[in-house]
Amino acid sequence: MMLLKFIICRMRMFTRDKLALFWTILFPLLFVFVFCGILGRSTEFKLNVALITQDSGPMVDQFIQSLKRKDI
Repeated sequence: MMLLKFIICRMRMFTRDKLALFWTILFPLLFVFVFCGILGRSTEFKLNVALITQDSGPMVDQFIQSLKRKDI
């Protein structure tokens, strides 16, 4: 019960702090919109992903093969 009161209190303090709201919500959104406007001229979006496995086995091999089959 005390933890819930603490969380509610911290959330109220956060919503009252205008600079905290700007830097955690508004600035990242503006940053995304500006760079999407500048760099987002292409209609195709590609993302390269690296997969690092620390284990080997049939499930890992099956997972890797299923990722290779997907044409995303």
